[in-house]
Amino acid sequence: MRALVPVSDAGKRYADGVEATLKISHASHLAAAAILSLFLSGCSPSPPSAPDGTYTGTMQDSLSGTGTLTLTVYSMLDALTGSVDITGSWSATFPNGTHISGPVTGTFSAQTLSIILANETSCPRSATLTRSGYTFSGSFAALNCSMPDSGTINVSK
Repeated sequence: MRALVPVSDAGKRYADGVEATLKISHASHLAAAAILSLFLSGCSPSPPSAPDGTYTGTMQDSLSGTGTLTLTVYSMLDALTGSVDITGSWSATFPNGTHISGPVTGTFSAQTLSIILANETSCPRSATLTRSGYTFSGSFAALNCSMPDSGTINVSK
């Protein structure tokens, strides 16, 4: 005869011949599998789905050369459209002394960041950046500008 008992008593045999057994539910098996899966996936972390955070790297600009870029983005799910809206800020400094900065707006979809880098001193730039791991890279072009300006961006967390 078997009886369900606390875990601490599992495997004991009582004087009346009753053997204590431990019943493990299906839910317990699923929970153990989920924990093991999380543990194993921790061996090679993947980037979070949201692009939130601060990224630093380079901005190659056709007018100012190669500069350093800091890009900070935050995401919000738009409940009406289902899209992921982006806000944030950016700042770039170039060897010729040029420093530009301003707000960032745009969208994030399928690992692609489509943003506008606005500022007060020069034309806004439209950038399309693709994420690979913890890096975003791509190109930009100035919008409605009397002097054409374009280039590339490569930033990482």
